[in-house]
Amino acid sequence: MAWGSYIEYEYPVTYNFEKLLVWASVNFKCYFALKEKSTDAFTYYAGDNGHDFLTGKVLSQYSVESEARTNYLNGLIDYDGKVVAVFPTLFTARYVRIYINNEQVVNVYEFRPSTQVLADEIITGKLQITDDFNSPPMIMVTKSGITRIVIGNYEGTSYGLVGYDSGSSKLFELSDTTQEIIQLLIVLEL
Repeated sequence: MAWGSYIEYEYPVTYNFEKLLVWASVNFKCYFALKEKSTDAFTYYAGDNGHDFLTGKVLSQYSVESEARTNYLNGLIDYDGKVVAVFPTLFTARYVRIYINNEQVVNVYEFRPSTQVLADEIITGKLQITDDFNSPPMIMVTKSGITRIVIGNYEGTSYGLVGYDSGSSKLFELSDTTQEIIQLLIVLEL
């Protein structure tokens, strides 16, 4: 199997990488490499021994490049021409590479190592949370350690919007199974 050159990003500072996104013209065979310092050895990520993801589009980790080449990932593009690959844990790095097998012509339109997103970084546009990964798609708002609002897959297979009061009692639920606003009893002292 012929492995050509690679694409490498060298960042000015370290980042916590969570996943990799690749947009390509056709399905492709690949593996990835990351390291924190220029003097460090690379840590490699690829498919399992069947050249596939683990559950939740998670990559397998390898310490030796030959193992990553042997267990390359079959990058099957989706309807947008994209492959999303998730690291088993956050990886702190400055150097990120993708190696693509050159047995066929592959046009890589974009290779984007993706850092962990913080809420204050979302400014405009669309926030999309998908069920393509291990964890259920959900947005949770907490105040003083108490869950107040949950949007998404909040319980089992139920999807919707649920709100709670400061004592964790449900105030409302608008979901695929229930549309309910719980009436609050207000007692006025005279």
